[in-house]
Amino acid sequence: MLIEAFRIQNFRSIVDTEWCSLSPDGVTVLVGQNESGKSSVLDALAATFSKENIAVADFRAMSGGPQINVRLSSSEPEIRSLFSKLTKREIEFLVDFWKKKNFKIDFGFVWENDPSGPSCAYSLDKPELENLIKKETEKFKKSDADLASIGDATSDALDPVADAPESERSAAIKINYDEVVDAIFDATPTIEYFRSRNSLLLPNEIALDDQGNPEGNGSVAALNFLSVAQIDANLLCSTTDFSRENMLSRANLNITNDFNAFWSQLIGGDVKIGIECKLTEKFEGGQKKFYLTFWTREGVNRLFPTQRSEGVRWFLSFYLHIRAAAIRKRDLVFLLDEPGASLHAKAQSDALRLINQLSKTVRFVYSTHSPTMIEFEKFSRLLVVQRDPASEHNPTIVIPAHNLSAASKESLSPILSAMGADFSSQNVIKKTRNVILEEISAFYYLSSLWTVQFPNEEAYFIPANGRDNIPELARMFLGWGLQFVIVLDDEPDSRRLIRDMKRDFCGDDETRAAQLIRKIKGCHGIEDMFSKSDFATRVVGCDPIPDGLSNSSFAKERRLNKAVLGFKFAQSIRDKKFSWSDLDEETRTKFSSLFADISQMLKNHDQ
Repeated sequence: MLIEAFRIQNFRSIVDTEWCSLSPDGVTVLVGQNESGKSSVLDALAATFSKENIAVADFRAMSGGPQINVRLSSSEPEIRSLFSKLTKREIEFLVDFWKKKNFKIDFGFVWENDPSGPSCAYSLDKPELENLIKKETEKFKKSDADLASIGDATSDALDPVADAPESERSAAIKINYDEVVDAIFDATPTIEYFRSRNSLLLPNEIALDDQGNPEGNGSVAALNFLSVAQIDANLLCSTTDFSRENMLSRANLNITNDFNAFWSQLIGGDVKIGIECKLTEKFEGGQKKFYLTFWTREGVNRLFPTQRSEGVRWFLSFYLHIRAAAIRKRDLVFLLDEPGASLHAKAQSDALRLINQLSKTVRFVYSTHSPTMIEFEKFSRLLVVQRDPASEHNPTIVIPAHNLSAASKESLSPILSAMGADFSSQNVIKKTRNVILEEISAFYYLSSLWTVQFPNEEAYFIPANGRDNIPELARMFLGWGLQFVIVLDDEPDSRRLIRDMKRDFCGDDETRAAQLIRKIKGCHGIEDMFSKSDFATRVVGCDPIPDGLSNSSFAKERRLNKAVLGFKFAQSIRDKKFSWSDLDEETRTKFSSLFADISQMLKNHDQ
């Protein structure tokens, strides 16, 4: 069961975020200025399935209690497995309900400020599911008079379902709404919020209790080490010195090697950090007490964790925590506020590499101000958090990736920095054969299909994230001496932009403009490159698009996340779920014509 989206209302600076989709690739990134509300989003999510409560200060003045909704995505086998102990009729009832919801259902949390403090009530698609269950169960209830006439019947016989005729009994359901809600709650992903507090930082030394559990500051980090090492502390304490030394030697070597697969920093030229743990015994008050001692090694030198820099200690603790979390429970959403804030750029890249590798089994939501923690080709991960200047109370709003152009320049500063970081020396933008596009969705469609059609011809598709950003990006490219062409939709604003760029970049020379700019005629959005059939089945996964409505208009009317649609399409191409030949002739013709023009324009620049 996955968390696909969230909606936060009446929480601190947030009035209503509206529905915000989490990135389908497992990593969602919150960007924005200080005090924009990024931490509020993370704290609100932490207050859902992690069972953390909120404080009175989290309530907005003159508003109702905080409400946090999450959209859960499931499947028929998952629902059948979860409720396998119910009767066949009850299982079919629940499966039918989920089917009608396309196996997406909203789980809500609402807080009230009681005299004893904030209290939370949670519900599942209330009141629809609750009313349906009530309606079904009441179908087979007998009147009080009927029940009284049974006399000394057993408690089972008094049950209105058990006492019903066989034909009715097989069709009756007895499920309880609250039990269904609790079952779904228990089946949802665990949400963990990684905060750099003492219990999460690896200690120098820590005592073990009678059950072999670490106790005191650093207990969580020590337990994480044991989990990653796959060591039972009780067994460790009870075995022989020889076996104990062997167990810890293997653990130290394996964890060190795995850690250094992510931590690429070298000390003094070519020395990497090693991690070591040792079990020691002490007698306290006549009783034997076990302690775990931790060191980090560099060459022949050993240092306690507290002797390391804040950045190294943070990364080590972070590594152990998410490695252990992935081992303990695969269904996990990990929240991080400014991961790697104490790390320099290369170490932040290491942290991002670790996040990317584990994102297949652990989902991440993190906030950042650092362009290093933002990947240019993965802008669909972004949610921009900023205050709404148009509102009197300046509430927090969340802007999705497909609408980045609506965000302020201040909010976008880490994104713009990521775009402006030495384009010519990284893998997204090269010195030649760059193709500037309007939106990230166009990047996903064109880059994935170009690879299929022109596997041996290079082209580097660059989303400007908004039509109005194209001239500024083009000037940057010109200033850096990078070659490029521009592809635009066919809209009135695009025509105005083409006219301005023809004047500014081509001196109103039609020939030079034709070599620089390509307008996709009749295409009001990149979605219109597809036939209606392909857009419905290959891109959206829905019923046919209504007559008289273009693909781009349909996407806008349904408020579909264009970036996510493009990302999923690119994934389908990459995973070979369908091929170029599976697309309609209309779709192939449009893309082939556009690609042929782009190819010729790039070749003109190559000469």
